[in-house]
Amino acid sequence: MNEEKSLYGECGYVVVRGYISNSEVDNANSEILEVLKGNRKVVKGGREFKEKSILDVVSEYMSCHIVHHTSEFFLNLMKHDSARKLLKDLIGENVKCMHSNYFFKYAGNESSKGHGWHQDEFFIPTRDRSLTAIWIALDDVSIDTGCLKVLPGSHKSGVLWPMKEHNDPTLDRSLQSYNFPFEASDCEYLELSAGDAVAFNGYLLHGSGQNKVPLAFRRSLVYFYMSAESLLPWDHTGQRESSSDCRDIHMVLGNDPYEYKGYENTSIPYVRKIGASEADLNHAKKEAKASF
Repeated sequence: MNEEKSLYGECGYVVVRGYISNSEVDNANSEILEVLKGNRKVVKGGREFKEKSILDVVSEYMSCHIVHHTSEFFLNLMKHDSARKLLKDLIGENVKCMHSNYFFKYAGNESSKGHGWHQDEFFIPTRDRSLTAIWIALDDVSIDTGCLKVLPGSHKSGVLWPMKEHNDPTLDRSLQSYNFPFEASDCEYLELSAGDAVAFNGYLLHGSGQNKVPLAFRRSLVYFYMSAESLLPWDHTGQRESSSDCRDIHMVLGNDPYEYKGYENTSIPYVRKIGASEADLNHAKKEAKASF
């Protein structure tokens, strides 16, 4: 773990081989189908699929957000032994989780697009620099299928770089970071096997490429963690209020110093449909929260 902590501090990320087992990978990919078939908890914007084929799902959806609220399986995976061991070393004794996403990235439709350069801290403000994502590969991922790409060391300055709209048709979101002091040659591509994971700092500039392999999946699951000792001025609609502290969280490790505030369950999972615009996505977030 000392080596992983050193790499994380220097580069802003660390790869963990065999983070979850092959059977856990298979269970994650089958569980998301049960979620979207309506066999688990309510997912806003979803519908019940009577068919059992995953192609019926990926023909309509790109991703499922707040997936740890959909079933006990995804909630338990958030607290996996591998997560607890890794996070204790990277963040500290007390760790909480506030968000999660499941991505399909199927090469047969619009979900195959990549994701432009960004920093997770821009969207989930913690400001204590403890925000850590654990991105789990649920298929073998390569450059051709759109693996993660990172700019090593870009987390060190603690600067949140500005974002602007782009005109790149291979990317699935309308905004990406710019004006940062890194070159394309600094980029590293993280090719992983199913069950491997990469943990990376919230300030690390990262993105992903387009899935170009015909009919191939590049499914992944990502959880977001931070120190339980810090406030979280954010909610699942993207609101940022410096005086607030989101209590829609789950403790993963140690003790919660703010347990006296109680806990909330103020948001429900929602899906991002293929072809949805940024405005559509923001509307889905607000609708999901309001309908709880």
